Amino acid sequence: MTRCASAGTMGAAAGGAAGAALGFLAGIIPAPLTWGLSVPVNAGIGSIGGMLMGGAGGLVCQSLDVLEIEAVQGSGTHRDLDTARTAASSAPGVLVKFSPMNDDSPQESSNEVALYALKGGLALGSVGASCGSALGGVVGAAVGLPPALLTMGLSIPFCATVGSGLGLCLGTAAGGSVGLLAGGLLGRRKATDCAPGGTPSFFPPRSLGLLMLAAADPWEPMTAECGVHMLQTQAGAKTRQAKGARPWHSRNFIGAGWHRHGMFLNHELVSSVFLGLGAPISDIGMVEEPCYEGTCWNVEAPIRMFTANLGRELLQKERQAAASGSRSLRVAGIMRNPLDMVASGYCYHHAGHELFDRVIDVPKIMTLDPAKGTAFFAQQQLEIRSLPEARRRSRSQFPASCLPLCPPLVSAPAFPSSPKKCQAPGKGTRYAESSGGGGDLEDVPRLLPTVRRMSEVLQHPADDVHAAPFERLTESSESFDREVGKLLDFWFEDLSPEERTAAMQAAQTADGHRTSIRESRRGDVECVRLAREAVKEMPREVLEEYYSHQRKLGSLGLLILAAADPLEPMGTECGVHMLQTQAFGKPGARQPRAPWEARSFIAAAWHKSGVWLALDLLSTVFFALGAGESDIGLIEEPSYFGFRAQNVAAPIRSFVDNLGLELLQKERASAAKKARSLRVAAIVRNPLDMVASGYCYHHAGNEKLNVMFAGQNALPVLMTMDPFNGTAFYAKRLLPLVRMMSEVFEHQAKDVLALSFERLTESSESFDQEVGKLLDFWFEDLLAPDQRRIALEAAQGADEHRNSQRENAPDPAEKMTHQDRNYAEDRQNHGSDPECIRIAREALKAMPREVLDEYYSHQRKLGYPVG
Repeated sequence: MTRCASAGTMGAAAGGAAGAALGFLAGIIPAPLTWGLSVPVNAGIGSIGGMLMGGAGGLVCQSLDVLEIEAVQGSGTHRDLDTARTAASSAPGVLVKFSPMNDDSPQESSNEVALYALKGGLALGSVGASCGSALGGVVGAAVGLPPALLTMGLSIPFCATVGSGLGLCLGTAAGGSVGLLAGGLLGRRKATDCAPGGTPSFFPPRSLGLLMLAAADPWEPMTAECGVHMLQTQAGAKTRQAKGARPWHSRNFIGAGWHRHGMFLNHELVSSVFLGLGAPISDIGMVEEPCYEGTCWNVEAPIRMFTANLGRELLQKERQAAASGSRSLRVAGIMRNPLDMVASGYCYHHAGHELFDRVIDVPKIMTLDPAKGTAFFAQQQLEIRSLPEARRRSRSQFPASCLPLCPPLVSAPAFPSSPKKCQAPGKGTRYAESSGGGGDLEDVPRLLPTVRRMSEVLQHPADDVHAAPFERLTESSESFDREVGKLLDFWFEDLSPEERTAAMQAAQTADGHRTSIRESRRGDVECVRLAREAVKEMPREVLEEYYSHQRKLGSLGLLILAAADPLEPMGTECGVHMLQTQAFGKPGARQPRAPWEARSFIAAAWHKSGVWLALDLLSTVFFALGAGESDIGLIEEPSYFGFRAQNVAAPIRSFVDNLGLELLQKERASAAKKARSLRVAAIVRNPLDMVASGYCYHHAGNEKLNVMFAGQNALPVLMTMDPFNGTAFYAKRLLPLVRMMSEVFEHQAKDVLALSFERLTESSESFDQEVGKLLDFWFEDLLAPDQRRIALEAAQGADEHRNSQRENAPDPAEKMTHQDRNYAEDRQNHGSDPECIRIAREALKAMPREVLDEYYSHQRKLGYPVG
């Protein structure tokens, strides 16, 4: 706007000059007949005309500028909608949401009108001042011309000056008044167009909320600008204006989803409908367990989305909670043929989607043909003897923020270099081959508990439960609208026609036939067809249970089959109890007293002393002996990806970069207070080798986010340092950790064991010897021979000589988030280049003498040769 005001002023000046010149030339011709008066008169007329035309250009510029801003904002909004929808279709765990309008829009509109009026007054006031001054000067000069002979010509400049001053005042007043009026009208039109319920000048009204992307609470609304408000629903605007009671003020609403039944369709229907009706973001929540991205927020909101967890028991609790609050309840769930869920789920994960799903072993499914893959997905078979390895690696591959919520159960020993396409039955890799050999298999249901919950909730008609068939919601837009109509009638009953229309139009954004918002989640049609045929080859008892659920849900068109005995239900801790197969975890067996019930165990390590090795040893050994996820904890500070603290009061814990003498004494006192014994095992390494290895590790660009070894502004400066400067810099930063390590082992104690990093990594034989010492120290005579053998075999999964091929397996980086990729790469590439270490080891001798002497002292305390 300021740009246009300046342009108008300059246009007026230029137009006035040009007009005066043209008028002057035109007045020369009749000058003899007018005693020369035609020259100034024509010049004045030309000047006035030129200034008016130039000033008008400023108004045109202002109008066009407003049109351009509105058009850009509007088109940008639609473009952002398309971009958001496209991004949402490929982002797991990301929910498509609608932004509520800003309740301060009336005040903002008033401010906007005033601002436009001010700018218009300034623009036209300056033009009027220029025009008035020029016109007054010309008229004054003409008035002073007749008496010029009597005043020796002084009357001409005098009258011109007086006229110019009067014209300046009159022009400013007139132009400013017109500008204020015109600017105010223009601002009012813009504010009206952008206000809720207004009619946009450039875009038609739409009952569509602004799509936004987020994965966790809180949802941040977008900036309230023109082009955003116009996309808000009319019903929502009137709701906010009325400030009356809304359905969610006295009723709880639940949209229930189960894996591969239409989960994201459920999310989109709930969010679009309720946000379209004006529900604030704080009234909408999600309860998802097990979690994929830690999505669990606003768990007490009146409008919630339940994912993969709503069964009969939880439904009864929700009914009781609603009744205790004198509220009614409405539960709507999308129902799908259970065997179609199996076929669709196999193909979806076979294509590599949700690679880090901690319940479904996606990397394994990517290698299986339809016959094996559908059976695997339907009941999720796990090999007993590979379980500790799967559990160990799962902890290193999932975001730490999600680990405490639901324990990671499965992962792949190695990722395939490229996902295999859906193959004909019998042509793909068999499970026994892909898992590294034969061995007994134990059926551990994964999708079945989900199907059971869906069946429990939807099989019996109830006044507060509604089943929306997935097949009808996805068949066509017409059938979609009919099912949504039933859903709205069930949820609200008494919506006004206008509100119902707005809710329906908002819900239509979730229609797969109208948009491609979830195109990537539909799966390959040919793969689904093959998988649907392959499900018939599933184990008979599993297939018959699926048939029973089909009958319960009314989706079976086959012969009625005798129902098989139900499979063992899933445990209450995300399947943990089902996976306990060793001495201290056999279901139904008489449980002996586990070592961790009377003793606290700690595995400690410091940066580059063998952190991952310590974590692996603790997790593999105790998981193999039957410890649950709640029995194992982690305390790491400072951390690489933010402070990680899990199960800090657990009897089995890993301490990373923080265990010193002071903390050790506190742990001893805590154990004694609980009448428990304590066993602390830590990996110790030659301190100067830690410096050389650490410099090379960070010099190669690993752990760029590790602030412990960063320079100013947390920059990874070690990447640019030569071995001499780099080792000196790194040694000073590492010293606090080396001091901790040294003071823990300086004085011999019965409750502390030092494991040699050098021996653990020298060979498989020396590895087994060190692990044998560890098991004897930790458990003494608490383990039977078979239990000790199981623990040792499990620990061998951490031996780099036995598992070098696995450690170098490529990461499917395209499937990872940025944080997941850093975390997985850190785990798999935690070693350093041997040649770099050799050079750095020589460069250590050039360190400042006082630093080098302290490292020598720590070498002596830990029993290493000095130098």
